This record gives sequence, structure tokens and C-alpha cells, in this order.
Amino acid sequence: MNSVVYLTPDSGPSLSPYVLQKWTHTNYRVNSLLKEWKQLQHRYKYPLTTNIPPATKQLITVSLQRLRSRINNSISSLGNVLEYTYIVCVIYQLDHTTLLRHPRTGVNLKEYANRIINAIDNVIDALLDRPRVTPLKFKKLPYEFQSRLVALLPPRDLVAFKISGKTALNSVNQRGMFSQCLYVTSCNANYQDVKAVYGNRPHYDIMSTSFFLKLSSHFVQDTLKLNMKTPENFDRAVEILSGDYFTLVLRGHCTWKHAIHFMNLSKTIKFVILGYEVALRVEEFDGFFEAVVLWLQQMKHVVLLKIECHHLNVSFESRFAVCVESQTTFKVYYKNRHLVAHKKPQI
Repeated sequence: MNSVVYLTPDSGPSLSPYVLQKWTHTNYRVNSLLKEWKQLQHRYKYPLTTNIPPATKQLITVSLQRLRSRINNSISSLGNVLEYTYIVCVIYQLDHTTLLRHPRTGVNLKEYANRIINAIDNVIDALLDRPRVTPLKFKKLPYEFQSRLVALLPPRDLVAFKISGKTALNSVNQRGMFSQCLYVTSCNANYQDVKAVYGNRPHYDIMSTSFFLKLSSHFVQDTLKLNMKTPENFDRAVEILSGDYFTLVLRGHCTWKHAIHFMNLSKTIKFVILGYEVALRVEEFDGFFEAVVLWLQQMKHVVLLKIECHHLNVSFESRFAVCVESQTTFKVYYKNRHLVAHKKPQI
């Protein structure tokens, strides 16, 4: 891992030229393929199948399928580089927000490229004469049909459906709360701080603890961040929450058993950060280690677990490292009371 960080005399550790080169090349590859599509897309405005000979139509279809495949492979490579860069930044406590969230690279580029894939699929469907479905506005459906449709939609579909309009949002909220990303804040001051950072991200729902605790249920699709003041708050959260999120961040006064519960709640979880207020006494270390090892062995998608150890006994890091590395394939890195268990990144 030393080759991925470059030590500078003035500013300390930063991403090495090797990592930055990989990052730049992968983003450039995706952008160049999207540019290729941009130069072609004006040719495929509907109706596009009129007077096209079958042989020509077949050639165009094969060409678009190959372009789609190349874009899809580049998205996969970008995903690997994103994951790799994030892990390195977490391990060495580097700022990753600016790099990963730049408007034209990283996460945003990956999301845009996936939308282009959908656009190409629509053109291919038209060329293959697959039947097109004419959209019908949800609000024009009978009320009973609206309610039945919302009741039958899977949770992940509801997350996407609720942002399609006010009528859809109100109908979804009658069934329960569904979020792509949820951040529960500890107090009003914390709420304002979080809103300043995440308020402009449409996928984030930000709630105060008091509002959240009144809910009967809440499904979270991608990211769950909880920051609450008491173990009783987390007891209630156990009753409320469900989901298949891949990122979990716990801060505030929860017990280690709360942490293990939320780590196991989603079967697609990949990244976990446990803050320094998670309660864990020395006599509970062995039980926690056993639960974490079992979790790492069973959850096939996990790549990173970070624990902030400032409040824990000084023996925690070394004992955790021995236990995890002797029973799993994960490596453990710890420094400055920050511990990270991770799968070795590959790009």
C-alpha cells in the first residue's frame, strides 16, 4: 500500500502519481467514449427506422451494441478506481470529497454514463422493432389503481418513483418512508451543518432525530448515516429501519451491538464507519471481535470497515488486528487511533 501514497515535506501524505495517473486515465476513457456517442446521437432521433434497409439496420445495431459494451466496461473500470481511491483516502485520512465528487469525473461521471447506456438501449430497441410503451401520467390513473400500484412496487423502485412528482411522492409516503440516502442528525445545530453540506444533493433525505423517531418504518437504498444522542434512540432505530444500503456511518452514543445489527441488516453492504462514541468496554472486546470476524466472513461485498478508536483502551487496535488478520483475508491498518480493516485494493 505504500506505493499509493506520496509523502510531501510541506503538506504531508497525498495520493501518489501512480494513483492519480490511473484516476486520470480511467476518467478520460469514459469521457472519450461518451463523446463518441454524443457525435452519433443526433442520427438516432425518432422515428429512426423509416426507410432503413434491413442489412443497414443490422450493421447499425451491432455497432451500437459494441459501443454500449465498451462504455459499460469503462464504467466498470471507473467503479473499481472509485472504490480503490476511496479506500486509500480512508486508510491514510486524505480528503476525497473534491476528487470523487467533481462534476465531470468520479461518481457524477459514472451516473451520467449509466444514463447514456439507457439512451443507447432505447435506440437499439427501436432498431430491433421492439414494442415501445407509451408513458401514462401517474396522476391520471384512478386513485384505487394508484394505491394498488404503490403497494406492489418493490422498495428500490419506490425510491426512484417518489421523485417523479408530487403526486407520486405523496402516494409513496402513505406506504412508508423510502430514501436513497438518509442522514439522521443529533440536534438542530448538527442538522444545519449537515444541510449545508448535503442539502443540494437531491438523493439525500436529512432528518432530525425527533422527526425520525416518530416514523413507523423507513427503507434506505444506498447510504445510511445515523448520529443520535442515546442508546434508546438507536433501540428505536432498530425497529424503524430496513434496507439494502451499501454505506453505513454510525456516530453518537450507540452500543457495539447496535453497530453489529446495522452492519448485518443490509446484505449488500460494502463500507462501514463507526465513530468514536460507539460504546465498547474492554471486557466486551472479544465478543465484538468475534461478531466482526463472522460478519467479514459472511458478507461477500464488504471491502472496508473503519473504526475511530480515540475512546477505546489502547490495546484495542493490536488485538483487533491479530484477530481479524488471522481469521479473514482482510488487512488491518491503524494509526493515530484510526483503524481500517480492508480488502487489498486492485486496479
